Amino acid sequence: MNCELCGFNDKKFFEVDIEGSKMVVCTECAKSGKVIKELSDESAPVIKSEREVSFVTDYEKVLSSAAAGKHITVAEIADKLKESPSTLDKIFSGKILPSEELSRKLEKLLDIKLFESITYKQKTKAKDANLTIGDVVEIKHKQR
Repeated sequence: MNCELCGFNDKKFFEVDIEGSKMVVCTECAKSGKVIKELSDESAPVIKSEREVSFVTDYEKVLSSAAAGKHITVAEIADKLKESPSTLDKIFSGKILPSEELSRKLEKLLDIKLFESITYKQKTKAKDANLTIGDVVEIKHKQR
């Protein structure tokens, strides 16, 4: 398990109230708030990390320009991928997001990237008792 504040994988965790938010944190981060209780290994919640990818900004524009560059219509793409033309029209107009499976097919067919990685850069933690999440973590979006 990792600390919800700094991401450190500690042996001992605490449920803590930090500025009105209940969090599960490591021993060091527990100093930043009011300790509610110490958690044993059995009572500690399992924190699953989310997949760190997301759709590129303006994915519909990326799709449209790639299709135009290859001189292929949405109907032709639908036929090649065995997908509904109306579904692809909605995706190309930005009304709906494609499934991951369909996105991968579109990436391969049009030779494009529809996903971008999100990286988390951890800042050096200060020894201040009034830390906020913004003091500890900086979220950066990687460009394509």
